[in-house]
Amino acid sequence: MMLQAASTVGPPRLRKAESGDTDFLRRLFASTRGLELEALGADSPLAASFVAMQLAARERSYRSAHPSAVCQIVEPVSNGRPEAIGQLWVDISPGLISLLDISLLPRWRGLGVGSALLRDVLADARALQRPVQLNVELTNPARRLYERLGFEDVGVDGLHRVMHWQPRPATNL
Repeated sequence: MMLQAASTVGPPRLRKAESGDTDFLRRLFASTRGLELEALGADSPLAASFVAMQLAARERSYRSAHPSAVCQIVEPVSNGRPEAIGQLWVDISPGLISLLDISLLPRWRGLGVGSALLRDVLADARALQRPVQLNVELTNPARRLYERLGFEDVGVDGLHRVMHWQPRPATNL
């Protein structure tokens, strides 16, 4: 399923990640690990090794726990051509939609792109009448966005808060 989103910077499109996206995905992952990379020396070989190792481990974990999950690259059209700005990992299974990861490059955060992507996931979930679940790091400020969109806190799993969104049943008037 390919989700479509709109934002304040123009409508991004989603496409399935390909092998040629590896460098971008490494750069994107590194942009979400600022404090850890700072401790290692952001441009050091150790930091580069850490990013590669952690990214590979995360992908193995996602693929193991969610074999049908799809990693999509977020690309708004700027200057007439697409530019990779983020990723969206989603697993649509028969009873649940798992939002595994949503991340954007720093300069694209706070512009409404993530909100639009999430609203599209929720619209698909509503159409399929399936709940959505995600895990968010305990200190991640995105938790407030998830709450505004109707996600509820259902517990803690290690360093992550588990959040759940339930589609409302259709009402007959």
